[in-house]
Amino acid sequence: MFFRVHSTLVLGVAAILFGCNVEAISRFAGSCPKLDAVSFFNPNVFKGEWFEYGSFFPIFDSINRCTKFTFSDPTFGVMKLDISGKNMLNFQMETRSGTAAVTGSSGTLSMTFPSLAPFPSQYLILGTDYASWAVLWTCQERPSDNIQNVIILTRQQAPPQFTVNSALRNIDSNSLSRFNFKPVDQSYC
Repeated sequence: MFFRVHSTLVLGVAAILFGCNVEAISRFAGSCPKLDAVSFFNPNVFKGEWFEYGSFFPIFDSINRCTKFTFSDPTFGVMKLDISGKNMLNFQMETRSGTAAVTGSSGTLSMTFPSLAPFPSQYLILGTDYASWAVLWTCQERPSDNIQNVIILTRQQAPPQFTVNSALRNIDSNSLSRFNFKPVDQSYC
């Protein structure tokens, strides 16, 4: 009985902290892989609107359609980040606001959403051409496995296939699985 209550509590806390549906989390055996973020990341070029093409799971479970990331002008390496999209429970547009702090000169972003969790999530920008696509990745180690998320962002809401293919090649070149990858519905926005 204690184990059942304890494991349910842990899964509930994970759902709150990750802001996602626990069943949708992508779990992998072992430790997080050692991947490198893009070198000499330029937040001044990266800023602006990006549409979520797809991910393992949405950052916020309720915002799962028409998802858009908006990064503001960086101030001392910190960009305001608004993630907006359509809530499929009530069909209303919602926005979650936070920050994305650039760590050093690499493409590592420390994303914080104070209204949801007091601590940051580390996302690596594994690749970007700044003009059309970007791949973000995060991994959190647990005692027996790890939880990963991959997000493809595109500048166009309905990107051409060659843009998507460039991002998918980046995922493949980092030896990441695409098994749980799900496109985001960007229609009727």
